[in-house]
Amino acid sequence: MRVQCLEVSEYGDRHEEVPPRIANEPLDLALVVTLARAAKPIREHCDKKPGSVNSLSLVRYRLNDYSVPTAYGHQKVLVRGYVHEVIIACGAEVIARHPRSYEREDFVFNPLHYLALIEQKTNALDQAAPLADWKLPAEFATLRRLLEARMGKSGKREFVQVLRLMDSRSTTWPPLCATPSRAARSALMP
Repeated sequence: MRVQCLEVSEYGDRHEEVPPRIANEPLDLALVVTLARAAKPIREHCDKKPGSVNSLSLVRYRLNDYSVPTAYGHQKVLVRGYVHEVIIACGAEVIARHPRSYEREDFVFNPLHYLALIEQKTNALDQAAPLADWKLPAEFATLRRLLEARMGKSGKREFVQVLRLMDSRSTTWPPLCATPSRAARSALMP
C-alpha cells in the first residue's frame, strides 16, 4: 500500500492521468485517507492579523478592542476574524473567543478575563468597567452580601474566588451552576 500511495501522490501533484494499473484497482479506504491528508490543507476563511495585548489586556482588531485574560498582558498574539466571531491565540493556544462587533471603537469584554486581577485588587470589584454589564443570577448578589457581612473585606475576595469558578477550564462550576442557591446556602452554613 505504501508503494501505491507514493505512486499516486507522485501523480497527484501534477494534472496527469493516474496510471491504469492504479485506476482499475478497487478503492482502498486507507489509501483514500492517506491521500486526503497529503492533499492541500483546508483553507480557513478568516482574516488573520498579528497583534499584541496592551496594558489593559485588550487586543485591537478592526477598530474594536477585545479582552484577553490578564495573564497574557504585553504578549504577541494572532487574531483570526471570522464573520461571526473573533478568536485570539497566543502561540498554539486559543486564549479568547468573542462575538464579532461591527461597531466602531467598541469594547468587547469577557468579565472572566479580569477576575484574577480583581482578586488581587478587590476594591476594584464595583468600579471595574468589564464587570459593569455582567448580569449574574440574584443568588450571587445574596452570596456576596452574606460573605461581606460575615467576613468583612476578605468576603469580597472570597466572592471573587467563587466567580472564578465559572472559568471555562474549571471542572467544579457546572454542578455549582445548576443549583447556585443551594451552593450559596451550604457554603455559608457553619
